[in-house]
Amino acid sequence: MIIAKFGGSSLASAHQFNKVKGLVQNNPNRTHIVVSAMGKDEANPVKLTDELIALYDNRANDELAAEHFERIKARLLTLKKDLALTVNLDYQLEDFYRNLNHLSYAECVSRGEYFTAQLMAEYLGYQFVDAIDFLVLNQNQVDLKASQEKFAALNLQATPCVFPGFYGLDNHGHIQLMPRSGSDTSGSVIANLLNADLYENWTDVAGIKAADPRLIANPKRIEQLTYDELQELAYMGLSVFQEDAIKPIKDKHIKTVILDTNHPDALGTTICDYSSHQLITGLVGQQNHALVHIKKFSLNRDFSNFVEILQLLDNLSLRPSYTFSGKDHIDLVVSDEQLHQRKDELINHLHTLFSTDCQIELKEGISLIAAVSDKFSDKPYLVSDLIEQLNQNQIDVQFVNQSRTDVKVLFGVKNTDYLKALQLLYRYVEKKEKINLT
Repeated sequence: MIIAKFGGSSLASAHQFNKVKGLVQNNPNRTHIVVSAMGKDEANPVKLTDELIALYDNRANDELAAEHFERIKARLLTLKKDLALTVNLDYQLEDFYRNLNHLSYAECVSRGEYFTAQLMAEYLGYQFVDAIDFLVLNQNQVDLKASQEKFAALNLQATPCVFPGFYGLDNHGHIQLMPRSGSDTSGSVIANLLNADLYENWTDVAGIKAADPRLIANPKRIEQLTYDELQELAYMGLSVFQEDAIKPIKDKHIKTVILDTNHPDALGTTICDYSSHQLITGLVGQQNHALVHIKKFSLNRDFSNFVEILQLLDNLSLRPSYTFSGKDHIDLVVSDEQLHQRKDELINHLHTLFSTDCQIELKEGISLIAAVSDKFSDKPYLVSDLIEQLNQNQIDVQFVNQSRTDVKVLFGVKNTDYLKALQLLYRYVEKKEKINLT
């Protein structure tokens, strides 16, 4: 059994719907389909989800709301007409608009997936199954156990189905949304619930690249990587696959492939228990962070010091990307976006917590670069090779962090060195025959 999830770019028009139908019909094992809301294309420069968000935001303005609704209605009904479908969207859309002021944000925005899935279900001749019938969310996170119980009662194992992604129902009976790109997670959860043999994630790129193609010219495709490697890449901002989607497939060891709807014969990226031959799987980075360095003699001797620091961060709504600690210090890496106007407040509170014999230093303008590989623990020379490459090229490395079991090594460099450092590391890794990124 194959669970196939199709992203918004795969569903942007009747032409794209036809591609999806061809893929489904070409493989009878693709029996359960998950869809995002219609994406954008040349004729429709705004995603259906974004149009729905704008509709909700402007619901108090009759004129603007009507404009957004007419675009939403026209797009869905045009698709229905182009595909010669009979599903009664006309009434549903009018009812939706009549009740707009009584809908929650999640109820409004989720209709993109809801309507798209109905159209796809009729087009494929599959059964439409609403996500609220089984997908249980708790604070935007999937409750897998509760979802399993509800899903089992539907008995859909042998029934070809189309499911809308991105939303579910909470324990109080209210629709909840997942984070954006949540349809990835819907697909992986359904793969988990059905014990699928394969989860296909169809998007508009042929797999995952070993580096950001906006920063590295023609980066090579990652042929295969582990769930843990994917998680590290996703945590650092990889946009091809949603981070929350990893655990459901990892728990059941479900092989997953990222493929391109527009180029279905192109080799994608496989995610499974084993990485391929490459020693460095990928390089990924984030700019604009700050390093908060707290140093006090035997800081870690008293565990309450860490509790107080973490409580302070929580009070200030700061979520460090990383924390490092030693005998006398703790380092916090926080994004500039989070720190923003809280910088002085954080420093002042830290000085209050540690009023004597404590050094507090703030380094701003820092970028993070992660080299990801499941082979670091077995081949420690890889880390020293990367560090030496940065040092030889006068890159001012602010910190290096890696634990024995990590599948990544994290470098902190100045923002001004970010692009140079990333390109140096990629070129160095690529040119080595023993560290090949193909």
